[in-house]
Amino acid sequence: MNDQVGTWRSSSSADKNKVKVRRKLREPRFCFQTRSDVDVLDDGYKWRKYGQKVVKNSLHPRSYYRCTHNNCRVKKRVERLSEDCRMVITTYEGRHNHTPSDDSNSSEHECFTSF
Repeated sequence: MNDQVGTWRSSSSADKNKVKVRRKLREPRFCFQTRSDVDVLDDGYKWRKYGQKVVKNSLHPRSYYRCTHNNCRVKKRVERLSEDCRMVITTYEGRHNHTPSDDSNSSEHECFTSF
């Protein structure tokens, strides 16, 4: 029989050898709830849809968008409220590093403003 089955050992050398795990920093999120007939509201920025997901207990899918400006990592999530389908919930993740523009998709206007 093995007598060491239920023993716990703490070793200071084992604690020193633990590898630290780097966690990804979360971008700030901003959420807006708006009554609207259209899903995507005009906020001055250009967006590219990159995904869609069926939401449990809802008739309307959730859509995912990315800002099309060069080197801008802002994402947008758009969904309808399951209790009231007239309400649109728009969640922004991150901050824009450029000004809103209607037709510019280049990095000419880098002035680092926040959303």
